[in-house]
Amino acid sequence: MTTPTPLRVSLVNGSFEEPPVTGVEFLPDASQTQEPRRVPGWLTTATDHRIELWRSGFNGVPAAHGAQFAELNAHQVSTLYQDLPTTPGTRLYWRLYHRGRLGQDTMALDIGAPGAVVEQRRFTDGNTAWGYYTGTYTVPAGQNTTRFAFRSVSAAGGNQGVGNFLDGVFFGTAPQVVLTKSAIPEGPLEVGDVITYRITARNEGGGAAEALTLTDAIPAGTTYLPGSLRIVEGPNAGPKTDQAGDDQAYVDAQGDRVVFHLGNGATSGQPGSLPNTEDLPAGTTVEYRVTIDEASGGGRIANTATATYENRLGPTPEPLTATSNEAVTEVRPASNLAVLKAADATTVTVGQVVTYRITVRNDGPNQATGVTVTDQLPGDLAFLSATGSPGTYDPATGQWTVGDLASGATATLTLHAKATEAGPLTNTATATANERDPRPGDNTDAVTVCVERAPSCDPCPPPGPAPCNPCPDPAIDPAPCNALASTASGLLVPQTRVTGTSGPAPRRIADDRQSIDVVVNPPDAGDCPQTYTIEAYLTPRRGQAGPVPDVNLLPTRTNDTWADTDLRVTLPEPGVYLVVGDIDTQICATVDDAGSTNLWTTVRLVNETGAEEIGRRQSAQHQFSTSPTTRFQHCTSGPTPLSGLVTVTPAQGTKTVRVQAILQGGGPGNGLTGGSTIQSSEFRGSRSHLTYVKISD
Repeated sequence: MTTPTPLRVSLVNGSFEEPPVTGVEFLPDASQTQEPRRVPGWLTTATDHRIELWRSGFNGVPAAHGAQFAELNAHQVSTLYQDLPTTPGTRLYWRLYHRGRLGQDTMALDIGAPGAVVEQRRFTDGNTAWGYYTGTYTVPAGQNTTRFAFRSVSAAGGNQGVGNFLDGVFFGTAPQVVLTKSAIPEGPLEVGDVITYRITARNEGGGAAEALTLTDAIPAGTTYLPGSLRIVEGPNAGPKTDQAGDDQAYVDAQGDRVVFHLGNGATSGQPGSLPNTEDLPAGTTVEYRVTIDEASGGGRIANTATATYENRLGPTPEPLTATSNEAVTEVRPASNLAVLKAADATTVTVGQVVTYRITVRNDGPNQATGVTVTDQLPGDLAFLSATGSPGTYDPATGQWTVGDLASGATATLTLHAKATEAGPLTNTATATANERDPRPGDNTDAVTVCVERAPSCDPCPPPGPAPCNPCPDPAIDPAPCNALASTASGLLVPQTRVTGTSGPAPRRIADDRQSIDVVVNPPDAGDCPQTYTIEAYLTPRRGQAGPVPDVNLLPTRTNDTWADTDLRVTLPEPGVYLVVGDIDTQICATVDDAGSTNLWTTVRLVNETGAEEIGRRQSAQHQFSTSPTTRFQHCTSGPTPLSGLVTVTPAQGTKTVRVQAILQGGGPGNGLTGGSTIQSSEFRGSRSHLTYVKISD
């Protein structure tokens, strides 16, 4: 049977701090278990089993380490020792303080197997100062128990029973830091979820781990959550700020990592000392949090933490390193669907055909499966036809079944419907998929079409009781009815189709050039046979911009100046355009100590050359308050819609429209009171889009 080898070797009560004494006391050694007040760890060869402990300052003698120290002999000349389980081949370190009592005192250090110890060294010191000594000992083969003993050699005054003070004694293995890292919750998780990383450092060695610094690289595919640094357990426990120099932790933005100074005596400027697990069983635990980015969708997030520390038991510090286990989090696939819906005309008359074009785009990062777009036509629109590329449209349910859509792919649905009643008609399209959408704000888009009563364009007189007679040579005036041209040879149209008959479909011109689509509808029963309804609609020019680089908005709060973004579109020709923006901004702030926040981001559309504003400004607000001793961190973000009508004159030719943003605060402290602070604010161009569609000439 193999005897288990101890991981750690360390003296018990090496500085003689237990039990506490006043002045000087003669107490039983550790073998006297029946005694409630005995000296832990230490044994003596004296027949009375007594050990003499002094309080620092008694008779003018200060302790070298801690608040107490021992005199080698109490009432008899004896040996003070501890027997420790050891592993052959292990290198052990020793250190001690020695001092004379009445003058020059000498003692010996003996180490070896019980009954066969070997003198390692002798120490002689006077009574004016403590001597400090260090050394090493390698356990020989076959030696599973090692005795560490002090023996009086001589004392000033000739009485070996008086003198030889001892303090700050250590004998044992070097420090050994063990790191354990966990990711909470375990997963699999979704894009946008928050992971709490928790790292525990335990010193399983003998000596203290000095200058202990823990670092952890923020994993790729995640974003650090501001204000989440915390020492959960151990020395200096509590929340920490992100700023270097404030306390025992900080975020190294340049190195993309978090840093903790750990252990007793740790400060913002230097790391501390971590005792072994006999003195600090739980060690020390830290945590921080990250948000899963879109880039991690369908993948895994893995990383390890690292600690650096020193073994200072020898004559020079020995640098050591510990690495944690790998914490792994599986991330489910994500797909960001964006819907853009447009009508070829925003104002039509009763009986005209309205054409809707719905586009769904998968901005990734993963393939979207089971994509469905719901677009239920209002009751005042009569369905005519639908063409999906890919997929099919069911007019009964209003569902366009797209299927799977690869990252970066686009699907388009064209819907034709006839307006049957006057009034505003709002039509909405909403996309869904099996995967979570990290930015659901752009999953829905809506268009409102104004349906007006049809003007009287019939050249025939109203029918009377008598049968309707054909009109001779009808003269069609296109002005009140449509935008087509009348020529000497008749009404000029590019291409026509009579509903219900065979014939060519409305003409389409490729790429982004505009065209006129014309539909000629047959007369209703009882109307003049020569009376036809001619409908025309514009296939408009359209385009979009985004994503673009993010913009830091923190400077705009202090200089009150609008920040230009790279999100802009150029309207390519004269006409009237509808410009629509899906803008994302974010504010991250910490509300603390009965404080409050009243901050907001505002975005607007401007003409880049003329600088005039277009449409209405839109804002997103961060407004919270706390009671005393309460503290929390919150990020306000999300899409902000912008829209406006822009006219490009023939003289202008083209016009560029840009998005601007600003961060502002209101009330006391320019939006921050109490202990509240703001960490960041951005225009998130990576999550913003700007689109335009030409609605008329």
